Amino acid sequence: MASGARGIQSIEVGGAILEALVVTQKPVTLRDLAVMANMAPAQVHAYLTSLRRIDLVEQDAQTGLYSIGPFALRLGLGRIHSHPTLDEVSKVLAPLSAETGLMTVMAVWGPQGPTVVQTQEGSTSLNLNIRMGTLFSLVGTATGWTFAAFKKGDDVIKRLKFELRSSNKTLLAKPSEAKAIFEKAVKATRERGYGEIAGGAIPNINAVSVPVFDGAGELAAVITMIGTSETMDLNGSNPAIQRVLAIAKTLSK
Repeated sequence: MASGARGIQSIEVGGAILEALVVTQKPVTLRDLAVMANMAPAQVHAYLTSLRRIDLVEQDAQTGLYSIGPFALRLGLGRIHSHPTLDEVSKVLAPLSAETGLMTVMAVWGPQGPTVVQTQEGSTSLNLNIRMGTLFSLVGTATGWTFAAFKKGDDVIKRLKFELRSSNKTLLAKPSEAKAIFEKAVKATRERGYGEIAGGAIPNINAVSVPVFDGAGELAAVITMIGTSETMDLNGSNPAIQRVLAIAKTLSK
């Protein structure tokens, strides 16, 4: 709808509640959700009742906590399959994993940074807790470095500031040191054309992340291949790396 055109306020209010649930990324109480949406609890409850009826929100019967519902997942999948580039990326993951034996992941930029929207297991189980909705660190992952290297706009800067706060316990180094490591990694990623990491947060696990651009030249998604140091050799001549680079080049139209 054009800016300034008349809309339906109740839908916009409901959208604010859904946005609050997306941002928190965990089940929340009615009171906390009301605070996040800057609304009265009674008003939020009325909206939640309708959102539950269409499965955009669900409530745990035991705890009473609210979270995003199953229809939201269907909307997300609909978004992927309606976007030509994302749909094509989605289709190549299974064949790529079958060919290389490696786990493959598609990530897009979500409200809180690099977000997994699809995963495909390889021939060897890695016992990694990576699933749809998993948020990758911008500072400490090959996926994050690739978004930082090729994504336009100020979203990356905002996310970087958030992750470098001293209260962020996910950093592998002090904030000042982490920033220097990040900047060096992003520079290397930009020069190389893809991101790579050996070990990192998980010892003996390597990853390579390749950007995929849409028809307008904007970064649409990142394909990440993950394996052990034995199965995911970071040598540039690794056939698996060459294969995913070739696929990404073909998909970037």
